[in-house]
Amino acid sequence: MAVYVPVRPRWNPRGVVINYVARGQLCVRSWPKSYHDANTASQRTQRSKMAQVCRMLPHVKALLAAGYTPQMKRNGRRIGSYHAAVASALREWFEDTPHGPRLATSRLRLTDGVAALPKGLTLGRQGDTLRVSWGNSLPWAGAKLLVAAREPNTDGWKSMVIPLREGATGANLYLPAAWRKRELEAWASFVGNSKRVRTLTYHATLPPPRGSAGHNGGKRNTNPSTTPHGGKSYGKTASPTSNRRAYPHTAKRRQTHPHPPSPATESNASPASIGMHSARPSLHARYGRNTSHRSNGLYFSCAASLALRHSGHKPYT
Repeated sequence: MAVYVPVRPRWNPRGVVINYVARGQLCVRSWPKSYHDANTASQRTQRSKMAQVCRMLPHVKALLAAGYTPQMKRNGRRIGSYHAAVASALREWFEDTPHGPRLATSRLRLTDGVAALPKGLTLGRQGDTLRVSWGNSLPWAGAKLLVAAREPNTDGWKSMVIPLREGATGANLYLPAAWRKRELEAWASFVGNSKRVRTLTYHATLPPPRGSAGHNGGKRNTNPSTTPHGGKSYGKTASPTSNRRAYPHTAKRRQTHPHPPSPATESNASPASIGMHSARPSLHARYGRNTSHRSNGLYFSCAASLALRHSGHKPYT
């Protein structure tokens, strides 16, 4: 019986037979006629780990492509950078818990290198920006920064490969605005010299910044009638009472010059007398505002204001 030394066999899973290597020998066998899933405890554990890896690693796929080295297996199969990272994750990134293996995000490695990180490396937040800073310029040519951020509540990710200019001592990663008030996880690593240099991965947990927008000393502002600058809100939704407070001079004039309602009706009254206390217009009739104020059951309107202007009545100044 001839023994084949595997050099680089052709991977042909769609053929009549299956080629595989076992104990250093190239073997050929036919396809199985049936398949039975034993679903053992070891299989369930491995499938659970693979599911967790497949949920996380696609978010940093571009970083792993730059940080991991493609491999060639003994049987001739080529393993890309992403699958090399998957193999590393299955071996090293899990921790045992009472509910089974759990992928620890703190063990995520963006590269397979062991070079030291730059001195003084820090990760901080400035509003919607993740700031990565280090002390001195990097000693590698063509250096790149691999940086990633994760929002744990929604499992949202943001990652980027940032080419660095010579002498750079920092770089920024812009984050979604919805992450401003939430705790984040961040990772940073470096590659240089045409990927021949790969550093370790730096991991940090960043709490939400103090005094962020929308917070008032740690208490939420539940009073809708006040504006951020402390004044009252006199918008279109203001009540008639608040409008009278906003325009106290109009209320005083109504008290000083009381006029009984006009006996005219809509059918025989002139436009100047419809919905008016008197022949003189108010501030709302003067500017043609259609507000929620009522007089004799009718709204002030732009038509009444224009009619007053053409009737010769002198408006207030």
